[in-house]
Amino acid sequence: MKKNLPENLGMSKIVLIVIAVSALISISVSCFILNTVIKSHDEETIKLISADVYDSINNELLKAIMVSQTMANDSFLRHTLENEKNLSQEQRGELFKNYLREIKNNFFYSSAYIISDGSKNYYTENGIHKQVDTEKNPHDIWYKNFLKKNVEYAFDVDHDETNDDIWTIFINSRIRDTDGGLLGVCGIGLKLDVIQTILRINENNYDIKIDLLDRKNAYDIDTNAAKFKDPHLRNIVDNLHKNIRNADKLNLSRVDDVYIVTKYIPEIDWYLVIRRDVNMQTIFSNWIFYISVGFLIALIILLIFIRYRLNKGSKEIEETAKKHGIASHAGLYISMHLIDFGSDTIHELSRDPKVNLFIIDDGESAAAKIKHAVEEITAPESLSEMMLFVDFETLAERMKGHYELHQEFVSEKCGWCKAYFMLVDDNEDGSINQIVFAVELIDEAKRREKQLVYLSETDAMTGLRNRGSGEKTITALMNEGIEGMFCLLDADKFKSINDNYGHEVGDKVIKAIAQCLKKSFRNSDIVMRLGGDEFAAYALGVTNAEQAKIIVDRFFGEIDKIDIPELGDRKITVSLGTALFSIQDYCSFTEIYKRADSATYISKKTQGNCHTAYEDEKLS
Repeated sequence: MKKNLPENLGMSKIVLIVIAVSALISISVSCFILNTVIKSHDEETIKLISADVYDSINNELLKAIMVSQTMANDSFLRHTLENEKNLSQEQRGELFKNYLREIKNNFFYSSAYIISDGSKNYYTENGIHKQVDTEKNPHDIWYKNFLKKNVEYAFDVDHDETNDDIWTIFINSRIRDTDGGLLGVCGIGLKLDVIQTILRINENNYDIKIDLLDRKNAYDIDTNAAKFKDPHLRNIVDNLHKNIRNADKLNLSRVDDVYIVTKYIPEIDWYLVIRRDVNMQTIFSNWIFYISVGFLIALIILLIFIRYRLNKGSKEIEETAKKHGIASHAGLYISMHLIDFGSDTIHELSRDPKVNLFIIDDGESAAAKIKHAVEEITAPESLSEMMLFVDFETLAERMKGHYELHQEFVSEKCGWCKAYFMLVDDNEDGSINQIVFAVELIDEAKRREKQLVYLSETDAMTGLRNRGSGEKTITALMNEGIEGMFCLLDADKFKSINDNYGHEVGDKVIKAIAQCLKKSFRNSDIVMRLGGDEFAAYALGVTNAEQAKIIVDRFFGEIDKIDIPELGDRKITVSLGTALFSIQDYCSFTEIYKRADSATYISKKTQGNCHTAYEDEKLS
């Protein structure tokens, strides 16, 4: 025992020396790379913040573009402008007033407007505001400039003369007829303070300064104003504009102690500029932190080397994940695993305990483990697509030229998810060395997406399909050769109800008729509100007069039950025209609409609920 003591003491000294040297080396290396690490972390942070800010602003602007473009493509709007000369001044104002009031109220914009190129009338939700005169009225020059651009839509920042001259972002859209000719311009107004509120929230959340710059018109929109204030920002944007490829990406620069990120927004031809101060206090704190971490890392590395040598492979994988910044993003996913093809192993980086995604180390290959995990969490309707997605035999070929692959699927426990393969490292021959398999929860985003689609296709007052959605669906059915009966109807003497009892009672009549349609037609039928008191429907599979009579009688029976107290003894009646669509007598949607419209015109000549079938009257 005594003979071995000096040898043990010598070994202890060697171990102590190795620990001390390792600590000094680690501390020196940590200090040397500190500035690079801090810079890389700060740059990554400001880029992630900038991407989030860009999405929040772009989503609001894209929604406004969608509404403006939907108006421009509305067949009711085009039809009314084409027949504007046949309508009285009062009729025009009333039609457009109701239409624009619905747009403004449904989407909560500060203004909605239509300019007829034929009459130059400027319509708002209050009726005819004025006549546009680009020669005598300087405020109308925007109309002339927009038409010269020959684009489908454009943004314009100006005072809203119809709304207390407040600063407003206007989204103007060109209205064309079926031959591409100009009918006019429509659009909506987005109050500038809506965008400024988004900027202010992001500035407070992230401690940043945000500007939206219109280089052509020299606008600078921030949380306080809408004018150019900082020439330095304009120089940055001018330089970026010389190379749109660079401007379209997140561009990061540093001036003194300020990070500046710029991003071109092609949809509106504006630039997003985000500034953030470098936190010197954080840098000093990180110096102390990294020196301490350096010493601890040296001790941990030595102990792992001596006592846990068998875990070397696992630690190498973990260091690879850190090296590529994978682990820092693990919180974005409900599960994240690093797959090493060389050793055919899987390393868990993160996993939400509520998610039943288990990678069990039972001697199976990595491919088998992934497939079993996917089978465990994937709903039957998504399983076949997901099994193709996680097929390791085709993965290398699919990854060629890509950093990332993704596939949406439904999980029985979590709802909608998105699976990712993210390349970490490849070999010289192009084969995969290491790759990350991650799963992201997107159920909330999917629900929001479905809600937006529902709102864009639904009439807000009645819950029926709106005109655009209904016409599109019926046209598709007719193109597929699905036969049926097209119905067109409106309420008799509806204008007198509005005039004598008020719009609130008129709205009750519209809602009551909509309920009668819902009760009379099947869920598979297409029922829509065209606008005002006009409705239409397409009953699938109804191909003869006997079938049509059953539906019409049922509908008239529901109409007779309408009881609106404010109307007293006055009964609600409708005029209905129908036309049958068949493969033998194929026609377009426009043609069948005209046939039903001519039948409806004859029904209006008879008092009370009246139905006229185009086929019975042999209308032409």
